Amino acid sequence: MSDQKPTPTLLQAISSVAPDRHWVTQIGGQTNHLWRDQTGLVLKQYITEPKNPLFANDPAAELACLAALAPSGLAPQSVASGTCESGAWLLYRHIPGAPWQSGTARVAKALKTLHAKEPPEGLSPALASTEAINEKTVSILAEITPESAAKVRKLAPLATRIQAPMPAFLHGDPVPGNLIVNGDALTFIDWQCPAIGDPVHDLALFLSPAMQHVYRGAPLTADEESEFLKAYNCAETTERLRQIRPHYHWLMATYCLWKAERGAAAYAAAAHLEIARLS
Repeated sequence: MSDQKPTPTLLQAISSVAPDRHWVTQIGGQTNHLWRDQTGLVLKQYITEPKNPLFANDPAAELACLAALAPSGLAPQSVASGTCESGAWLLYRHIPGAPWQSGTARVAKALKTLHAKEPPEGLSPALASTEAINEKTVSILAEITPESAAKVRKLAPLATRIQAPMPAFLHGDPVPGNLIVNGDALTFIDWQCPAIGDPVHDLALFLSPAMQHVYRGAPLTADEESEFLKAYNCAETTERLRQIRPHYHWLMATYCLWKAERGAAAYAAAAHLEIARLS
């Protein structure tokens, strides 16, 4: 994000819980503004326009997830939240550490732990079928240039009927930048698009070549993917992932083109990584 400072109205809104702080911009977020102060507080300002066609940006859902998961260490601890003229905001405790870079087994184990948790009420459903994934992709295709859309449209995988499992608690955006590693601990941040649904949704997004490229600089190797699936240790989920994954490649290729056309340069190369999996 840019080096924009908190607005006066935002500073006024948080003054009762965090007065007279020196806020420093945090780099890495793709959507919202983030700042950190000298005491270890993070201030998040939600930016809801332009609307993202794939990843929601729901302040209430994030607050609910932090309340449910902070005691387990899977999410940060919230401090305060509210709204002001510049939009919704959230204060939470900074998680020390660094964005995940290697060791897929620990991510798989953390996701499996999350997927077994009881979700808070009111979370949106994730894309629940190959038909739903394809419909979402088609809707995003309508928002990119006809030339780009034509190249991707012809790669559409055929929808197939797959037995859905019991819905699980999903992070919704488990990309490397949202995984903070501190020693043996792994904490998920940026909970603005959680969902309930098939665990395959989280697995496909973490394994996405595009998302690994954008946040880590390179897709996972075959060995890293194998390590991840072995550590997740669920044959039924792995088989559903095998069947559904081409639809996620098509979805993510289209989404990356949407991002690239709106100035996110890294997503142009990322789109081609997904397309290569469909060729």
